[in-house]
Amino acid sequence: MSTATETATPQKKNLKISTKIYKGRANTPAIAICIWAFLLMIISYGIYMYVDITNTMSHSVLLWRCLTEGRILEFYEYTLEYTPTDYAANYSFFSYIIWAIWNLPSFIAYKVAGVDYMNSVACLMWCKGLLVVATIAVMVMMYKILDLIIKNEADSAITAESINDIQTEAAIGTFVMFFSSVALMLGTFMLTQIDMVAIFLMLLGIYFILSDNEKMFIIVFAIAIPCKFFALFLFIPILLLREKNVLKIIGKTLCVLILPIIETLIFGGSDIYQSALGSQNRDALAQLLAPNFESGTCVFLLIYVWVIIYCYLKEDEKEREVIYICFLVFGSFVTFVQITTYWIVLMLPFLAILTGLNKKARPLYLLLEGAASFGFFMEEAITGAPLNEDIYIVNRLLFKPISGTGEIRYKYENTLDMLAKFGIDDYYEAFFSLFMACMIVLLVITSPKIAKKLEDKLQFKDKTAYIATLIFRGVVLAIALFIPLYAYGATTKAPVYENVYYDGLSVASVSLTDGEDHVVEQTIRLPYDGIANYLKLKFYNESSARNNFASVTVGFYDGDTDECLAEKTIGCSMIESEADITIDLPGIELISGKEYVIRITGKQGTQYAVSKGSNPWISPFLIPTSLIGELYVDGEEQDGELYFAIGE
Repeated sequence: MSTATETATPQKKNLKISTKIYKGRANTPAIAICIWAFLLMIISYGIYMYVDITNTMSHSVLLWRCLTEGRILEFYEYTLEYTPTDYAANYSFFSYIIWAIWNLPSFIAYKVAGVDYMNSVACLMWCKGLLVVATIAVMVMMYKILDLIIKNEADSAITAESINDIQTEAAIGTFVMFFSSVALMLGTFMLTQIDMVAIFLMLLGIYFILSDNEKMFIIVFAIAIPCKFFALFLFIPILLLREKNVLKIIGKTLCVLILPIIETLIFGGSDIYQSALGSQNRDALAQLLAPNFESGTCVFLLIYVWVIIYCYLKEDEKEREVIYICFLVFGSFVTFVQITTYWIVLMLPFLAILTGLNKKARPLYLLLEGAASFGFFMEEAITGAPLNEDIYIVNRLLFKPISGTGEIRYKYENTLDMLAKFGIDDYYEAFFSLFMACMIVLLVITSPKIAKKLEDKLQFKDKTAYIATLIFRGVVLAIALFIPLYAYGATTKAPVYENVYYDGLSVASVSLTDGEDHVVEQTIRLPYDGIANYLKLKFYNESSARNNFASVTVGFYDGDTDECLAEKTIGCSMIESEADITIDLPGIELISGKEYVIRITGKQGTQYAVSKGSNPWISPFLIPTSLIGELYVDGEEQDGELYFAIGE
């Protein structure tokens, strides 16, 4: 690797200039945003607990039970037999060893005091604490790598004091990028994935290779690969930067794969092991090879093959270049592969180091990454399985919303349901396009040559833009924390009446928009008083295209006087088939025993609407019609009742 010399290279001259720029100036806004991010991370640590880490906790404690019962060689069968979670062990055995060591206190509490560790907030938070330790360890390694690079690039004329100033300033820039990223909060503190342990090991291995310690580089990556097999993606190109002998390349790669090989020899005869890890590997491979275009091209594989060839042909490598290659590999991976939500954090430490090293381009890096990770988060909040499938994501640790008692219920089903209420779900493609666009730009402008040109040309003399970027990152970080918290914690008063959660639903036989002037009426006679602030309905609507080919009018009437108490017309393009439609009502006072009518009519807009239809949904009878009322279609009484909910 490169070392300090007496001849000042362009990079070393930049270091001299950076010293003069930085010296005597406190980076208060950057420190402030780090403190803000730290507070949000603490909140996230105490609130969010995704199901995957509870599975890992369960299996790591079961490993101790296997050991004490002499069944360690039956670990995968044992977890299938005794796991209290949805899944048996499906990660590498050696990765569970790390978690078993950390979760030993939970095992002791279980053995000595019979503690139900899976439902103990203290045990769950202790388990999650390993991610906090790993995150701190990652920050330490980022600083050590920065320290090494800056010292090797430093001009001999630069004093030790000046180098310390540069290191401090670069470290602040690195930690701002890392700590204020939505990617870190999402992947590590909200979805609480184990990737940060593997990231620490990868950074440690890279530090060793930059320090010319190839032996420790291989040993550390040999431990990292069972924790996250994607570590192999970094090992190969970094090895090729130094090693050109093909036989030695093969030999060193086999060395780094020694633990998976040993594990296969030990557990390979187990059908459960083959099934569990086989399904994981197949799913990961399918995501990895999924094409980005109709031609079947997988962009990530194209980039990765290019990286391998480049590294093999490259003769002398520089530290910055090694870090960029790591970012290029994982940055293109998260951009062009159909990744699982939490994998986005893999690229972050390497981008953060590059941010620390490039002072003048730093505001641009921070803006692009902030927009990219926020776009990714919003797209995942709409379509991502982890955020939308785990309904207890905010109800395992310190935040426990008041459960429904007949007076209070949850307002939304998940993040998608909440965002859909505001129409934000329609923009999921725009959010993902924002992510991809910003990531592609970052992959280009962080390359050493282009980064050097940016450092020479950019002049961020006005700190306003930089401060605005930091504020932007702080705001989107808070939004990312708040959205799932509110989606899964917001409550509302129980409805006056609803039948929207029952089986046996059907679709009314008439299309309200076929031009025949159909009328659907549901009479209501409630056995108790209430207040009507909303009315929820559902329609079958074959076409919700951009143009309003027809419309539906919903009215709420006094059954005695036929006075219209509230009315709303909805264009059919706004009615998504089989999605709930909520209509605001003006706080209508409902009197027990009094009759009210929900009246739904349609209006044909064009001939195209005739074949499409807007058919209301019908629910089976839930209580006697003498209490709720009858359903009429074109004046004829029907079986069942209108699918509806009405309440405060």
